[in-house]
Amino acid sequence: CEYCGAGEFSAQQGGTGCLTCQLGRFSSMGASTCTACPAGRFVNVAGAASLSACEYCPPGKYSSVEGATDASTCVPCEVDAGAGLAGATSIDDCIAPYRGQTWNCTSGVKCIIQGMSGTNLQDRHHVAIMGGQDCGSFALAGVADDTGISDPATANGSTYEWKEPFRPLGGRYAVCWCINVGSVNCDQLSGFNYAIKAGEMVINGPTSHTFWCVRGQVCRGKPWSGTGLSKTDGLKVFRSGCTGKTEDNVALSPGDPYGFGFFEESNGSLKLGFGNPEWGGDQFHITADALMDG
Repeated sequence: CEYCGAGEFSAQQGGTGCLTCQLGRFSSMGASTCTACPAGRFVNVAGAASLSACEYCPPGKYSSVEGATDASTCVPCEVDAGAGLAGATSIDDCIAPYRGQTWNCTSGVKCIIQGMSGTNLQDRHHVAIMGGQDCGSFALAGVADDTGISDPATANGSTYEWKEPFRPLGGRYAVCWCINVGSVNCDQLSGFNYAIKAGEMVINGPTSHTFWCVRGQVCRGKPWSGTGLSKTDGLKVFRSGCTGKTEDNVALSPGDPYGFGFFEESNGSLKLGFGNPEWGGDQFHITADALMDG
């Protein structure tokens, strides 16, 4: 008596031939029946010779059907969500953050968000802070070399942090989540084309300002705006960039050789100044030359 070959079967004693396994099923040599491909997999050819012939549903889809015959049984996760691995068998395998979350960071201080919540979040995902209110906008300047992208998630996908320096302008921005599985590369902005808006980041800090001071006079009362600002904040003028280096200090006046500013409140808003007359005499009158380097 000869065995039926792999991909075939015979359930009859004294049989004279073998039948081919149908789509969605497979068998090994000598089988009396064919085995259905498990949920999360499918095979669209007859005569499959092993379990390995059953293809996985791709990441981002799942199937609870056993004996599936084609990829159409693989159902997409909810809009913008994804499945963490190929071969997902249930909607419970889909991965996505909850929408509408809010975090706070401060420009100039290391930014870490903790406690992101969602379904089946895992390490290795990324988020990016965008320069607008949706995930199709540009990356936020001043964050992660102007890409806005965090380091890979830790703490089971709940914690994300950004490399220093973290120096974006103050404001409210979209936080977009990227699954980083399969062919989706969330190390690059192109991976965020189909990202989920998990919520918003409120960044405390000033907006961009340009103002003029006149040599020989006190410089004060300059409008100062941003998010989360206070008159107890500090400000310092440097020749080029916020380097913090002594050689980049700017001597604005005899009484202010390091370029420190101060804030005062006026009619409910903040004003910036350099050299408060209350500090005494004319030692805070601006003496910096407009032609000085930097």
